[in-house]
Amino acid sequence: MFPFFPYIGGAILLFAVGKTAYEAYWAHQSKQWPSTRGKITESMIRRTRGSRGYSYQLLLQYNYEVDGEEYKSSRIVFGFIWGYQLIAREQQRRYPKGKRVDVYYFPDNPSMATLETTLQPETYMTLVGVGLICGMFLLFGG
Repeated sequence: MFPFFPYIGGAILLFAVGKTAYEAYWAHQSKQWPSTRGKITESMIRRTRGSRGYSYQLLLQYNYEVDGEEYKSSRIVFGFIWGYQLIAREQQRRYPKGKRVDVYYFPDNPSMATLETTLQPETYMTLVGVGLICGMFLLFGG
């Protein structure tokens, strides 16, 4: 019916698996990273209107210092974060502007940092969803 669907589905699945593996790798690595103290300098929720309603994202920035050099970052956690209002509000509650936080940084490149050394659970659910969509491409592609 649509002979190119399996290729599209395969490409999407390959990208999703690669991105998930990348995020999972760095989440695992970050557990061994050193930490330093930092300070949240921005913490506000951005609401974006899409075709299916609103999406919410915490716009977060923090400063930290490593070996006398100042850095800025915005990563909270590795992985995909869905745009639900409840998730954004919970993150903002945990990381209000002005709060002192532990910042975990990659020793070989201190500009790569995170506040949490875990993989966001939604990352796995995203991969399953992409897998189901790709399965549909494969099912209806031949």
